[in-house]
Amino acid sequence: MRRRFWACLVAVSCAACAHQGVPPVVVKSASIPVVVRCPAGVSPAPAYPDTEQALAGAADVFAGVQLLLAGRLLRIAREAELEAAVRACAN
Repeated sequence: MRRRFWACLVAVSCAACAHQGVPPVVVKSASIPVVVRCPAGVSPAPAYPDTEQALAGAADVFAGVQLLLAGRLLRIAREAELEAAVRACAN
């Protein structure tokens, strides 16, 4: 009797699982257009002389300060170039 009970229970369980359909997987993609107003004509970033390795290898404090000053001047020029490009794109 127990065997029949378990056999019926397994059969009903399998039938119940087989009856439930798995919902289909739907994949949708959306394309969002992006407006590019102004192609910025900015040159690539320069190689800054005040890198960590260069500062660590500086002969003395004066040489390190010279490297920092050269890097600062390059960054100021780069910032002016980027601001000009942003202003051109804003108009």
